[in-house]
Amino acid sequence: MARILFKGSTHFDGADREAIFLAADALGYSGVQRGHTLMVGSESPNTIDHAVKQGAERFCRSFPGRSGYLEVHRPDDGKAPFAEPSTPNLHIERRVYGFPSNGPDKNMDRDWVVTHVGALDASDVLVVLGGGTGTNVAGQLAMERRWPIIPISSFGGAAQELYKVLSYELHRQRWVADRLHVLNGAWRDSSAATIIELIESVVTKSRPHSYFISYSHSDAVAADRVELLLRRENKAVLRDERELAPAAPVDRTLTTRIAMASTFLALYSQDYAGSHYCSGELAIADEMQRSGNKPTRIVGVRLDQSILSPLLAGNLYLEGSDRRSLDAAVARLIAGET
Repeated sequence: MARILFKGSTHFDGADREAIFLAADALGYSGVQRGHTLMVGSESPNTIDHAVKQGAERFCRSFPGRSGYLEVHRPDDGKAPFAEPSTPNLHIERRVYGFPSNGPDKNMDRDWVVTHVGALDASDVLVVLGGGTGTNVAGQLAMERRWPIIPISSFGGAAQELYKVLSYELHRQRWVADRLHVLNGAWRDSSAATIIELIESVVTKSRPHSYFISYSHSDAVAADRVELLLRRENKAVLRDERELAPAAPVDRTLTTRIAMASTFLALYSQDYAGSHYCSGELAIADEMQRSGNKPTRIVGVRLDQSILSPLLAGNLYLEGSDRRSLDAAVARLIAGET
């Protein structure tokens, strides 16, 4: 299952609104049909986000026994888009970025850039359809971070410009090259399904070794340090930064992130051992690995002298009680990826 971030709008000259929104709707339908998590941000009638959501809803209404998953990533402006009643099997989660002030010093352009970066980090791939300046900013950020991009050039706008820039690289990727016609040719009824299949290939081929960091929020400083060291080596990092109730269950979105990780990294401590939520994450990772799925490695880094969980028995564990040993543990993790 992939986490697909959608960016696009009709904010450009000559935009065919109806065609763009029909394509976005079809992509939303096909994405949910294949079990992926769709990521959007704006409820503006000029963006593709609402059409992507409509496609997801259309699938969920047609198949009430199946579930769809939508994440809304946006600046913290006090708004909650897509709050209207939806089909009960379309599950919506929200994440906000930036500063919660709505005063005269509020800088929404800055907050949207922060949002683009945060949403990219939480995604596997960026899909661009149409779009103006904001879409182009998201695409440029993705290129700077060498993030997988699917630019659908067929409708013009920022997506077409990004396609031109990326054309050489796309042609070099054999799992993309034989499907480029669907990105720059006439849109057909089958195009959305083909693009979702293309996304699956791109994510599988281009995804770097990824880490899910499991930690108690009392150990957030250590988690931040580990994430910094991993990102310096261009590793994908997945973690949950929400404040959760002590007995809160592990939700489906977090389970999906664990399933995406090559390495499940438990920052083990006394607080970790006492957390039902952390224990739940570790149990899920153990079950997935025993089933022959990702994560392929489960590693414990011990932050204090706590006795390790039995679920870590037989797995690699390293010492990380101080900054020097923690840095050494991360270096050993990276060296042992293969």
